[in-house]
Amino acid sequence: MPCRGVSTFFFFFLPSSSPHYEHPRFKRFCDACARVRTQFPTLTLSPLRTFLTIAEAGASSLSYDHIASKAGIDYMQAAHHIEYLSTGRAGHEGIELVTRREDADRRYRTVTITEKGRDLARRFVSPEIGLEFNEEPIVEAARLSEALRSGPLPAIHFATNALPGAALVTLTVLLEIARNEVRFGLEGLPAKTIAAQLGISNFPRHLSILSEGLKGRDGLGLVECITSPEDRRIKLPRPTAKGHRVVSQIAALVCGEALIVPRRAKPEKAIELASADMISSLDDADFDPAFDVDDPDETLKVTK
Repeated sequence: MPCRGVSTFFFFFLPSSSPHYEHPRFKRFCDACARVRTQFPTLTLSPLRTFLTIAEAGASSLSYDHIASKAGIDYMQAAHHIEYLSTGRAGHEGIELVTRREDADRRYRTVTITEKGRDLARRFVSPEIGLEFNEEPIVEAARLSEALRSGPLPAIHFATNALPGAALVTLTVLLEIARNEVRFGLEGLPAKTIAAQLGISNFPRHLSILSEGLKGRDGLGLVECITSPEDRRIKLPRPTAKGHRVVSQIAALVCGEALIVPRRAKPEKAIELASADMISSLDDADFDPAFDVDDPDETLKVTK
């Protein structure tokens, strides 16, 4: 139920969005992140990137060196990721998404994806791409490889660089806030609503990481919380300019299309709107660029 004074509140919040946020591939990607996070709560973005790098190879075996090179990490980091992604080490259980193999003298090790891992990788692939998983294994592996390469893998690669050291759950929170900015802003739904929808008990911690940071650690500056004009006890999260740039780039990579930077309506135009749906009635001249980050080129840097 929208809060009182909708037009005033809408003006106050000035939501932004990108057409890519509603794209079926991006929705599938966001859902995959949320589901994988639920299955593996401690999974961080860097090992996920390593996993998708291995999954992208299809049925082929990759050496540790090759995986490290393709993922853009060093050998030791790749080795630690592979341990976690396979059977674990030193009393720590692995998640068995890949299998490790060694040659006779143990100086050459290779990695292949397991069926469990292949099932997980499929979650990131939108059905509209047209994959048929009842095909011959080699054909299926090749098509899955191409589907990952054309969107999800570059998106996770970019997200890992944009959110250094972050857990997958932190990315999931950012995606949810960005995709629902109009809803949270216009309807005045507080941050705890996102926590309940995603089933995240330590939601404030991830919100702090995305915004001002934790004690002794700088935040990412991708989210800000504003005070509701209806109830000052309620904090409403929204992406910052930098946050929308990051999510927009992730969405563009997932969709395999050029970046579309979200816009915000000019204040004098926004206050005239009775609902978020009326944004579509505005002309190009009614919008201002929403983003004034210090170094937009640095924000949008992508390493492939």
